[in-house]
Amino acid sequence: MITAHQLTKSFRVHHRAPGLVSSVMSVLTRSHRWLVAVDAVSFEIEPGRIVGLLGANGAGKTTLLKMICGLLHPTSGRLQVWGTTPSHRATRSLCRIGFVMGHKQQLDWDLTPADTLRVHRAIYGIDSTAYAERLERWSELVDLDEVLHRPVRTLSLGQRMACELLAALLHDPALIVLDEPTLGLDVPAQRALRRLVAAHAERTNATVLLASHHLPDVVALADRVMVMDQGSLVFDDTLQVLQRDVGGRSVITVRTEARAPSQAFERYGQARRCDDDRVELLVDHADVPAVTRAILEQFEITELSVGPVPVEDVVAQLLGAGSNP
Repeated sequence: MITAHQLTKSFRVHHRAPGLVSSVMSVLTRSHRWLVAVDAVSFEIEPGRIVGLLGANGAGKTTLLKMICGLLHPTSGRLQVWGTTPSHRATRSLCRIGFVMGHKQQLDWDLTPADTLRVHRAIYGIDSTAYAERLERWSELVDLDEVLHRPVRTLSLGQRMACELLAALLHDPALIVLDEPTLGLDVPAQRALRRLVAAHAERTNATVLLASHHLPDVVALADRVMVMDQGSLVFDDTLQVLQRDVGGRSVITVRTEARAPSQAFERYGQARRCDDDRVELLVDHADVPAVTRAILEQFEITELSVGPVPVEDVVAQLLGAGSNP
């Protein structure tokens, strides 16, 4: 469905040194440099997949999503969506995409969401029966009567984002592109939006591309993860592979009968105390059986569990944010 080969996007940006003299000189002669936002990225995404896109600020995630949606032209390389070039902006292809950006809105501030939905209905040629069915289906997940007929400026952020998502999905797109959709939302609103996306994707078998700094969004929805760093694609596989192969270690959580100092566990791995009677121990995968046996023999253990290193720690390790997870 989506195929990218050596996809690259560069921007020519104005460059000026700090200081008053440089400010004056920049009026007369402007210097520029090339900024590579996406650097020779290659991948394929099959229909029906939910893909999480991770990376630090400036990693190139939003630029990549905009190229997939046809909003930006690649500098070089090849990009195909449904066998067509997105930047050609063919109407048939654009009508199959729904795009939500958490820091931008498509709802008019002074109108009601219902007014915007009627405009979208006209744009996409949705007949009245299908329109009513989709609103009814959506009302099972969110209280539309509470939000549809109030001016957007009076809605909470969570209510507005639910309406943004409804507007983007009203035409049943085959490709859903979400860029930080839960930005600024509280926990209940985040869960509600994830539920809306999951329900739509399951019903329509739509492909979902989700870029987010909020890892619970990706963990809850994605069956594949792509990690970008400085414009390059540095990882492309499942979350399980990310935690197993990139993390390389497991977390043994130990709860003791009496408080044991963290230092007592350091002979087995990297120990960190969570509370008075619980310690987390980071050990290599291969050492888990031996370490577990040794701990059970040496300490009075009331609880012991083994799990993967948290995703956020593995991503930080992959991006070089820390030498240890």
